[in-house]
Amino acid sequence: MPPTRLSASLPTFRRLGPAALPPEEAVARPVGLLRALRPGDAPIASWSTTAVPALVLGRGVGAPPVDRDAARAAGVSLVRRTSGGGPVLWDSGLVALDVILPPHHPLAPADVVEAYRWLGEAI
Repeated sequence: MPPTRLSASLPTFRRLGPAALPPEEAVARPVGLLRALRPGDAPIASWSTTAVPALVLGRGVGAPPVDRDAARAAGVSLVRRTSGGGPVLWDSGLVALDVILPPHHPLAPADVVEAYRWLGEAI
């Protein structure tokens, strides 16, 4: 498949961050931004890291065994995200990029593989 061509008419991304956020806020911010976007709004590139280490647990894997006392003793917060995936240890060395597209945006087709293709090519 040929590389995705971005139209010059697409709005420029609004950039947030990078910002060191509390873990709960770092996980919740992209969800809140997505809910607030309306058709025609500029897409958002939100860069963040966490202010303190956190073990982020995805909903797709159920509840992996986590020693909460050991995590607390190590200064690691436990945070659940609404998306799937396995646990991720997030600290100041991990920088997250959340790409938030408004409804009906041409870079957000229904096909999940195609929705990520342009981002993979850009990176």
